[in-house]
Amino acid sequence: MPNLATFVTVTQPVGIGAAHDHLLYTQYCTEEGAPAIFSVTDTGTVAVFAPTFPSKPGCIERYLDVNPGLGPWAGKQDFVYVTQGTDIFEITPDGAIVAPFATLPSAPGVTSHTGITFDREGTFGHDLIITDTQGDVFRISPSPTPTPQLIANVDTSIENPAVVPVGFGPHGGEVWVAAEGIGDIIAVSPAAQVTRLNLNIRAAENVSVIPVTLSEFGASGGAYFAADHPQRIVMYPASDFVGLGGNVLVGQEISSGQGEIKLISAVAGAYTVSTFDPHPFMGGAEGAAFVSAAVSTRHIYAAKFVCGEFRGAGEGGGLEGPVQPASYATAINVHNPNALPVTFTKKAVLLFDDSKPQQEPEEPRPPGRLVRAQLGPDWGLEIDCDDIRKVLLRDVPGPPAPTFIKGWVVIHSPLPLDVIAVYTAHAPVGFSITTERVPASSI
Repeated sequence: MPNLATFVTVTQPVGIGAAHDHLLYTQYCTEEGAPAIFSVTDTGTVAVFAPTFPSKPGCIERYLDVNPGLGPWAGKQDFVYVTQGTDIFEITPDGAIVAPFATLPSAPGVTSHTGITFDREGTFGHDLIITDTQGDVFRISPSPTPTPQLIANVDTSIENPAVVPVGFGPHGGEVWVAAEGIGDIIAVSPAAQVTRLNLNIRAAENVSVIPVTLSEFGASGGAYFAADHPQRIVMYPASDFVGLGGNVLVGQEISSGQGEIKLISAVAGAYTVSTFDPHPFMGGAEGAAFVSAAVSTRHIYAAKFVCGEFRGAGEGGGLEGPVQPASYATAINVHNPNALPVTFTKKAVLLFDDSKPQQEPEEPRPPGRLVRAQLGPDWGLEIDCDDIRKVLLRDVPGPPAPTFIKGWVVIHSPLPLDVIAVYTAHAPVGFSITTERVPASSI
């Protein structure tokens, strides 16, 4: 028997997303604007994720997936994508920034149960795959404009899709969708061929592909996580899936704990269905996910900035000068040398300003607001003193424009960047200009 365990007890879990370093889930019923997405550490600590997510009131099945960073999506690895009716939202890996990403051209009646997955096989160009309750299957590319493109309509309500491995039987490499109402799985090919698989899986709720290389989520010991609505998230260890890589799991949404997890295998050109776990749920199955084995590398650039006029000791508060008296400016130039678009974040850490004459030099200071930016291949941008004051430090308490400020601009990027800082100083005795390449740290 599989080694089922309760991972965490939570309220109304629905969607499940498993990154390498945290688990995400969505809550079914919320008030307007109330938290709807939560993260869980490997030790079971729950916290709000994406507090600015614009949750609608009522009970909505929101689903989510974590971008594996494949193909044209490499510049947005670890970004989170969440459905809410016809709306799809993009969230930075830390949950700090939530932005509308795309809107489905579905009828207004699509308010819930919108499924989502990334194509991890490449047969759909690694695109984002979206399903709705009208039976539509869409694909979305990241650029230049993320517009849903209809692949096919399967003529029944569907949710929780997955792209199965190439070579997995006669419908390998296709999108498999769970059709709860008819108790079956439907396959959709890149050429828009729709096939009902006739697998007779009552109340089929979700489709998950068992990875060939399994990874467990830290101290939890879990490799596969499933929402047991309405009270908990369950997990199974990697040892339960040894020898099963490339096969498919399907959870059944049957109330009162009667649902099972089914295992689909491809044998001699045909699909066979067996029971993986006959008693996994106390309630009903919702979303499920395997832990991603990919570890994201973030490239971090910390560029010093010095901005404004420093008049020296005895002026501007009588401070002993952190720099020589002069008028200073900083311009941080960022270039994307990659063949793919890259989305990165930038923030400022203000370490000194002359509006606080009593400030201790060693006093720790928090970062300002996180701002997202995107560069196409070979594109560039500049972060100057005006940007630092008016954008990155806009929400930092204190005078809106101190005469003199200095600190760090910190850039986080999933891909390497060229970052050059240009410093100028205009003093009574002359003018100077210096450039400095900012090295990257990787985590």
